[in-house]
Amino acid sequence: MERGLFRRIGRTLRSLGSRRDNGRYRYTDAGILAVYLWAALHDRPVSWACDEANWSPGMRRGPLPSASAVSRRMRGVSMRRLMHRLERRLVSSGRWVLVASIDGKPMPIAWHSGDRQAGVGRGVGGLAKGYKLHAVIDLGGRMLAWRVAPMNIDEREMARRLLRDLGHEGYLLADGNYDSNKLFDAAGAVQIQLVAPRRRGPRAGLGHRRHSVHRLRCRDLLENTESDFGRELHRKRGHIERYFGTMSSTPGGLIGLPAWVRGMNRVHNWVAAKIIIVEAKATLKATV
Repeated sequence: MERGLFRRIGRTLRSLGSRRDNGRYRYTDAGILAVYLWAALHDRPVSWACDEANWSPGMRRGPLPSASAVSRRMRGVSMRRLMHRLERRLVSSGRWVLVASIDGKPMPIAWHSGDRQAGVGRGVGGLAKGYKLHAVIDLGGRMLAWRVAPMNIDEREMARRLLRDLGHEGYLLADGNYDSNKLFDAAGAVQIQLVAPRRRGPRAGLGHRRHSVHRLRCRDLLENTESDFGRELHRKRGHIERYFGTMSSTPGGLIGLPAWVRGMNRVHNWVAAKIIIVEAKATLKATV
């Protein structure tokens, strides 16, 4: 499985083309990224992947770059663009299925960590320090959009940013943490109906303040006694939790942030690599 998976990633990476920045670098962006993905696949640091002894026979051609070269190149804008293109190419093809879900996956680190870019916010079971993956997943298990932010950044703010990346119309399912008039209006502006239960429950009053018409429509969907459509629709939100569960439990997936992944740039690259691995596994299984 490991060899087939990495070959699948390698073929897709080579199909995107190579770039040497007009001969400035000895190794192409694709070659550097392949080394980084080999390290991420095995949950090892870059220095481990730069040792030929740690590569399976036939999985690598030519000399390996140094760890410092990989780390330096991974900070470049071109590498981030290449990772995004690779992810988009690997995501299972298919049409927008009208319904998607949004949620956040906490990625805590130790409280004593000196990472100044990490934040303190709501984690699993209480406060935690670290980062959070904010993602939109459709019912088919496709990653439609994602962003990483410090743990203290509000999920509703990250949801507003993710709305800019979607470009689709339909329903977006969420939990009560996303119940916000501003977010309902932002979703409605791009023809998306946010479906999130009221934070204080259906028995809480609405008060006298102005409420978004999209929030009132969501209330009618979820609290309508004449039809179960809204409640049945919202029950489908569980598929994003299953996606996160699969991501955390599968070998090579996003189990957590290892000790050598600190700082926003490194965390973003590590999460991107893990998403590429998870999506590649999904497409590989679909072809078997």
